[in-house]
Amino acid sequence: MNTPIIISAFGTTSKALSTYTFLDSQIRKRFSGHEILWSFSSRVISAKKSGKDGQEYPSPEAILEKLSQQGCKQAVLQSAHLWPGHEFHKLVQTARSSPVSVSMGMPLLSAPADYEKICACLDGIAHEHSNQALIIAGHGTSHPAWTGYLALEHFLEKRFGKRIFLALLKGYPAPAEMVKRVQEAGFDSACLIPFMLLAGRHFERELTGPDPDSWKSQLAKAGVSISAIDHGLGMLEGVGEIFCDHISKALENCSTLQPG
Repeated sequence: MNTPIIISAFGTTSKALSTYTFLDSQIRKRFSGHEILWSFSSRVISAKKSGKDGQEYPSPEAILEKLSQQGCKQAVLQSAHLWPGHEFHKLVQTARSSPVSVSMGMPLLSAPADYEKICACLDGIAHEHSNQALIIAGHGTSHPAWTGYLALEHFLEKRFGKRIFLALLKGYPAPAEMVKRVQEAGFDSACLIPFMLLAGRHFERELTGPDPDSWKSQLAKAGVSISAIDHGLGMLEGVGEIFCDHISKALENCSTLQPG
């Protein structure tokens, strides 16, 4: 029996669920001989039925317990998060207490090479919007992993120049600072890129919504018109491959696992 692969994402009940479907197709193609199981780390969302087909997404703990009952001895637990923040460390604790020996797959951005690859994934958007500022909209986190956003900005500027402006929904750098920087740089148009795995309710409400405090409204007040990418990173060509590479590494590490 090949080692089962559990993909653990935060979860969603919005139409952005299609992003997970897109990633799933790539993972299944790359690892066709393995059982692929999806879980949602959000306890609220995993308890609900998601999608029109009523598909259920149990917690990682529930899947690991079920695999143990089926006689499975080891599994890969792949994080579908962007950085090793709060959600990832919860997964690590889940792996440590699992009845099955677990090899962890690292989040999307876990090494310098990952940053280089994600920048390459944005080449098409950057080329299509070559005369505009590129605004990178991140979610943000209270975890020390927030510094990954500053590393991201460094790699993006290295590839695309000084038209990169990063801001977060939560934390530093704040949207107001980004608007000021875009205006001072002399741009009157910008492309808003949601730097989130999927573009769910945050994208629709806080970034491009009609509310006076939305990023689109704030930029309009500053004389900057925007176009917006209407999907998350998970729909970009190449992002699925980064996750697959991390799964491959986790599978290689399975040989060193000790029974739980």
